Amino acid sequence: MSTSRSAKAPIRRCAKANSVRFRTLSEGIPQLVWRAVDYGHWTWSSTQWSAFTAQTDLQSRGWGWLEPVHPDDRSGAREPWERTRRTGRFEADYRIRQAATGEFRWFQTRATSVRDMNGRILEWLGTSTDVQELREIQERQSVLVAELQHRTRTLMGVVQGVTDKTLSSSSSLTEIKQRFVTVSAR
Repeated sequence: MSTSRSAKAPIRRCAKANSVRFRTLSEGIPQLVWRAVDYGHWTWSSTQWSAFTAQTDLQSRGWGWLEPVHPDDRSGAREPWERTRRTGRFEADYRIRQAATGEFRWFQTRATSVRDMNGRILEWLGTSTDVQELREIQERQSVLVAELQHRTRTLMGVVQGVTDKTLSSSSSLTEIKQRFVTVSAR
């Protein structure tokens, strides 16, 4: 009995060290980290999740994690789990309520499967990354691009009008060139 016990001691120490490493990593990054089984049923959530949502680890388990997800985004957060059966990856963007402010912020959520030696999915490890500022920048960029396109079309219209008027009042390209050189020299 003591031989069996002493043989298992290094395995237990290794498992404990791995657990400490995982917890240190998962709690040391800014993302909201979680674990799930059965295509979306959470089994654990990080302290960052609890701090952001005010949900305890126990409250987030199962489908409880959907409670702080924006009501309009809940079905969109669940649907990608069906695709994971084929792809082995989970990807979704949805809004999560920040408990401290009551505001919803956009998160990019990704998970990858952990498989056994036979390829069977054991669990999912996932993160949710706050992308609110990125989305706001992209939205402002989109508005600026639309404004630039509008101004470019307007400018091209002016150029076309000036070109048409110049061509109609000139007898040749040489005359247009001479007028241009004269105006440029002033």
